[in-house]
Amino acid sequence: MVTIDDDVHLMLALPRSPHWPACERHHLSIQPRCLVCLRDATETKITVHHRYPFAYIVGLERPDLERDERNLYTLCYDHHLPIGHLR
Repeated sequence: MVTIDDDVHLMLALPRSPHWPACERHHLSIQPRCLVCLRDATETKITVHHRYPFAYIVGLERPDLERDERNLYTLCYDHHLPIGHLR
């Protein structure tokens, strides 16, 4: 029997697009600061986060959203979990 947790694990095991690193760099050139605290990479670790999570967009069969600029925003490491995942 496959559970929801198994399905999520399978989606998370899917590889990212080989174009993701370039997309991430491009996004950070446009939006280099955390949208919450406005710190940049010189002040803290910065991450590019997906509005619609990677596992969700793969589940919807919309892998194109992984690199869609409208689906991306910048968060620092401190805000990644509470804002990006817990909202």
